[in-house]
Amino acid sequence: MYGSTDADTISGVRAWEAATWCRIQPSPDADMQAILAGTLGAQLDAQRATGATAAIVGLGHPPAWVFDNAASANKPVVQYGCAESGAAGVSIPAYSTLKRNRDGSLPLQAQRWDNYVRNVIAFVNARYGGSMSVMLQVWNEPNLSSGLSVKTKVPGASRTLKDAVASLYELERITRVAVDSSGNPAISLTSTALHHRPNTFAKLYLAKQGRNPVVQSMSFNVYGYKTRTPDKMVKQWNQRVGSLRARVNKYSKLRRLPALIGETNLNLVNNGWDQSNLSGAVTNPDAQRRLATGIQMDAFYNGFQSVYWLAGPQVQSAVNIWHYPGTASRAALTVLRGQLVNMAIDGCSTKAGVRSCTFRDPSGARAPLKVYWRLSKSSKVTLRGASTIVRMTGETTTVGPGKFEVGTTPVVVKAA
Repeated sequence: MYGSTDADTISGVRAWEAATWCRIQPSPDADMQAILAGTLGAQLDAQRATGATAAIVGLGHPPAWVFDNAASANKPVVQYGCAESGAAGVSIPAYSTLKRNRDGSLPLQAQRWDNYVRNVIAFVNARYGGSMSVMLQVWNEPNLSSGLSVKTKVPGASRTLKDAVASLYELERITRVAVDSSGNPAISLTSTALHHRPNTFAKLYLAKQGRNPVVQSMSFNVYGYKTRTPDKMVKQWNQRVGSLRARVNKYSKLRRLPALIGETNLNLVNNGWDQSNLSGAVTNPDAQRRLATGIQMDAFYNGFQSVYWLAGPQVQSAVNIWHYPGTASRAALTVLRGQLVNMAIDGCSTKAGVRSCTFRDPSGARAPLKVYWRLSKSSKVTLRGASTIVRMTGETTTVGPGKFEVGTTPVVVKAA
């Protein structure tokens, strides 16, 4: 099973902080459409102007007023929640406050969520119609305590992992109903973003979705830590996406769903928006090209699609490519995207340590091409005919039949 590469999957952004509930509806009577225009709209407009055709939009983190605004319980969680809402940012309503009434109607808390979600959908419909695919995502990394906590003493919030999973599933069910009634096939519901960590919450969530999925695709955030050399980063990242694929494949109903990589941070978070914590190994242009495009291809190879964060105040892509638009990583992704847009994966394989994926144009307008790369080192590949080689620097050369060298940065090969 391999990923897919339509224009959306390689021209996307993830905007989980631009539409979270606590920001869009800080008070029950807030003008959500006006706030959406200044937050989510501003971000997506900027990205559409640079060629983005898809976005993952996060919805979660309810405002404090949803939990009766218990100020004494709202310990601020500024980085991952909402500063104005405090602990509400990492709390989720208890399932008992969301589950349907006996007559099938929604209780008050569920009605509040439904109203918020439908406001977001109405905004997306009015502003973008079908010009941008928007995948709604109910929560960000609930399997981390910084993403969702059952220990915060917020009245009306889930206090056990099992209850939190049931609550999250119910929020997703309500969201799916709203998505299906929108009449816009460009809007869909992707799963809550699971961190790659295989803890109890992740297992419970996958099992619940595996029994009866309400989402239309799966989303994962795959990070790399504890190493600063590109080779080790890539090796560790591949181990983690392989483990994720195995966990998803346990459930036949999830196995058939598209799988997205929403974040792929390789130990390069820059909280100060500068390069102060980057080592020379990753500021090197060759390393940046390799990390950005190699991880993209590894995602496809492992059966995932990859949606890189190309902008936003939270920058967590394979390399830091937002704050410095002239970086080699951004330029290399542009080269790769230009070659693969509207191409579909025909298959991938490994031979003598060289990974390759074949891509075809479903319309037949473009000739097939192959992308070659290695996880480490380099080796020779034999070409049977004259070929054009596109490197991630943008350099294009034509070579005759014979051998050419493949390294860790992908190269595109097509008939001359």
